[in-house]
Amino acid sequence: MQLKAKHVIFLIYVELSVLLRLPYIPTQGFVFSTNVTVPLTFCSLFLLMLAYTQGQMKLSAAPTYKMWEVINIFRKYVLIVFCVNAEFCNSVLGFFLLVAVLLDKLQGKQTVLSNHLVLVISYMFASIVIFRVFLQGRALVLLWGLVQWVFLRDSSEVSYMTQQIYMPWVLIMMN
Repeated sequence: MQLKAKHVIFLIYVELSVLLRLPYIPTQGFVFSTNVTVPLTFCSLFLLMLAYTQGQMKLSAAPTYKMWEVINIFRKYVLIVFCVNAEFCNSVLGFFLLVAVLLDKLQGKQTVLSNHLVLVISYMFASIVIFRVFLQGRALVLLWGLVQWVFLRDSSEVSYMTQQIYMPWVLIMMN
């Protein structure tokens, strides 16, 4: 996807707001805590600035966007592990991947495991965010997601940005 410059600048602002809101806890370890999201967010910011520069120079930024998506998926996985434990997360992830692969085999489709992995992590993350928001009684926070789904689903850039950025920001804000 080739985002417009205004969308990339908006994403950079949102990533900066996520970075400034991250709960860094010095007494925790680095792996499987929110502390690992700090360097991931720096990497995400770097990739977005690189994509913006490539767009201004009329170069193809598709590989940069793909790397940015991979970083966001890994950041979502780390936040899922932070909210629940790693064993539960990996078992649910494995179960849904197995179901997706079996459904592909039954339908005669070619299985692309990376696509299923991205989809399962994204849905797990979205459901955890919605569950946590409702448990804390802050359903109004999900208003932007509802507005995006109702009014902006035809605008692919806005939908893409909401999916990649808004849900991680809500979960970080909830902690």
